[in-house]
Amino acid sequence: MLKVEKLNVHYGVIHAIEEVSIEVNDGEIVTLIGANGAGKTTILHTITGLKKATSGKVIFDDKDLLKEEPSRIIRHGIAHVPEGRHVFVDMTVRENIEMGAYMYNKKDKDKILSRMDDVFEKFPRLKERQSQLAGTLSGGEQQMLAVGRALMAGPKIILMDEPSMGLSPLLVQEIFAIIKEVNRQGITVLLVEQNAKMALKVANRAYVLETGKIKLSGNADDLLHNDEVRKAYLGA
Repeated sequence: MLKVEKLNVHYGVIHAIEEVSIEVNDGEIVTLIGANGAGKTTILHTITGLKKATSGKVIFDDKDLLKEEPSRIIRHGIAHVPEGRHVFVDMTVRENIEMGAYMYNKKDKDKILSRMDDVFEKFPRLKERQSQLAGTLSGGEQQMLAVGRALMAGPKIILMDEPSMGLSPLLVQEIFAIIKEVNRQGITVLLVEQNAKMALKVANRAYVLETGKIKLSGNADDLLHNDEVRKAYLGA
């Protein structure tokens, strides 16, 4: 479904991403793990058009996305749940969710309402708080809102950036359960996550990123038990 080929990204003279190639197959959960500053978020931003690549390819459903604007990329079926959630704090929960369907017009009203019903079914707490300002929600609820907003676009793939950041262990478990449920419903997931243990437990395959380069890749369960990965990222 998604193929990144020999991607290079620079910030000025800094070579942030160097010859990175990854693949995400239809129906998979694939995770990128690595330390802070390894380049994980930069890869997601390049896929979604928020950061321009120096060279390489980003192929999604046989289309090269590198020359497309972010507003066009989302129409191809790619949704992005950004690091830090970035909900609209002065808008209600319902208004935030509606923003996820901004590319549709009035004739799509039934589709929008149907998707909103699906979001509220998946996240009952959001339904209960739909008239509440998003800024008054807890961190876990804001993360649910960010995922719900992304689902409104009807994506084929969701890119999730650090969904467990700043959450209590109990909420981390809940967020990862949501990721698995989203995937079970037919949506492919590319997951960037510092909680390497949880990410590797839910993923099919994984890539380990170190200073802008892919150091290791393979079956997620194999990497979970890899001595090098365990020492570097799992505290073992």
